[in-house]
Amino acid sequence: MANTAPQPASEVALIRALRAESNAGLAAKDVAAVCAAFAPKVRLITGGELFDGREAVTKAYADRLAATGALVSALRTPGRIFVDRAGMNGSEPGRWRWVVKTAQGEAAFAGDYLAAWVKLDGQWRMTAELYAETGCTGPGCPV
Repeated sequence: MANTAPQPASEVALIRALRAESNAGLAAKDVAAVCAAFAPKVRLITGGELFDGREAVTKAYADRLAATGALVSALRTPGRIFVDRAGMNGSEPGRWRWVVKTAQGEAAFAGDYLAAWVKLDGQWRMTAELYAETGCTGPGCPV
């Protein structure tokens, strides 16, 4: 019998493609594209805030990407993506950089992130994202 298990290299490529689509959504300020790969029970932790569930995470992105929102630009750059041998679970560590409008001017925040991925109904879905801020440049940075 032939082995029909997914090949991890191709699974990594699928996760990278989903991240690229989400990044393109950020650049276009397209909330649906940013959130397309989120699982129903996704959790997002950023800046000490927890957003629990797809609806809450989508609202958080919608608020930030709105014309009146503070987000100027955003990019997540994945590092080495890991997928288990069964092709069902993955982790995506990387770096992020977001430029936001503040009362003092624009600030470029940056740091590390980790995304957790699972295969649900044959599709990769993100179940969690954690962002850790490790730097800021610009006049709008907190002291």
